[in-house]
Amino acid sequence: SHDGEGHVIRMIEFDQAFKDGQVPVRLAKRINYGLGYPFFNFNYPFIYYLGEGFHLLGLSEVASFKTLMVISVIVGSLSLYFLTLAFFGKIGAFISALFFIFAPYKFLNIYVRGNVAESVGLSLIPLLLFSLDYFIKGGKLKNIFLVTVLSILILSHNILSLIFLPFLSL
Repeated sequence: SHDGEGHVIRMIEFDQAFKDGQVPVRLAKRINYGLGYPFFNFNYPFIYYLGEGFHLLGLSEVASFKTLMVISVIVGSLSLYFLTLAFFGKIGAFISALFFIFAPYKFLNIYVRGNVAESVGLSLIPLLLFSLDYFIKGGKLKNIFLVTVLSILILSHNILSLIFLPFLSL
């Protein structure tokens, strides 16, 4: 994939920096021809923490990358199912989740571009809409759920969250 190799390299750099004691991880010291680059200061660090968690559980960086892609599809489809369940019933919610799974852009993002950060970010948008609906209905722990999902979206893909936040505020 286009970006997959770069994400795996950054996961390796993240693992090395984490094992060196950088918490929070900020500097990828072997990138930029060995001069170092503060990549994790400003560029979606959440997916690398998730990938590091899977790596510490015993998966390789490539397997962690693929696991994050699979989890993004599962989280996005399930959250879209539960979001649309109240509006369209079980059949409509199931069809909505299927459309999310088989959307051409999702396939392009996973198989061609390989952008794990955007894939995770796109899967969090239905979850954020679900948490906003839960907040409006006045559910228990409504503030914590909404703020947590919004924070994860911002840390997962900052550009996608910048694009989506005006829509969310409307």
